[in-house]
Amino acid sequence: MAKAETKTTPAPKANTFKPLESEILEGLAMYAKIHTPDPGNAKFRIPPAYKIDVMLSDPEQLKKAESLNLKIKHSTNENFTHPYVTFKSRVKEERKPPRVMDSQRNIIPPSVLIGNGSKVRVRFIPFAYGEGEVTAVLLDTQILELVKYEPTAKEGADEKKGSYLGKVDGGFVVEEPGF
Repeated sequence: MAKAETKTTPAPKANTFKPLESEILEGLAMYAKIHTPDPGNAKFRIPPAYKIDVMLSDPEQLKKAESLNLKIKHSTNENFTHPYVTFKSRVKEERKPPRVMDSQRNIIPPSVLIGNGSKVRVRFIPFAYGEGEVTAVLLDTQILELVKYEPTAKEGADEKKGSYLGKVDGGFVVEEPGF
C-alpha cells in the first residue's frame, strides 16, 4: 500500500508592513508653495501640489538626504548655491494640507508669504517607488528664520496701486488690474 501524501500548507507570513516613519531635514527655502498649492499642469498630467525646494547647505543634512536615497538636485540657477531636495504633497480631498509653523510651533497664516532664503525645518515621509526612487512627501514646514516674500517692481508689483501687473518680457503690461 502506497503511503498517502500529505500536503502541508505553509504558515501565513507575519505582517511585514512597516509603517512609514517621518524624517526631518533643515535648510534654506526656495520657491515655497506651501500655503497655496502649485496648480500643476493638466497637459502634462502634473497634479496640483504643495511644494518647497530646500537647499542643503549643511554637510550633515546633505549626508542624511543621501542616506535616505532622496533625489538630490543641482541647478545652474544662481539662486541655488547648494544641492537641494524638493518636498511635495499632492492636493487630495482626503489629505490635509501641510502645516506651516513658526519656531514656537504657532501656525503661520497664509497671508505671510515665505521668501527665498528662509531657514526651514521640513518634516516629511520618504516614499519609495519605481526602481529605487524615493520621493519626499511633505507633512509640515517649520519656519526657523523668516525672510518675508515681498514682490518688487522688477517682479511686476505696482508700488502705487499695490497690485500685480503681470509683466511679460517681450509681451504686454496689463494697465488695469482686475478683469
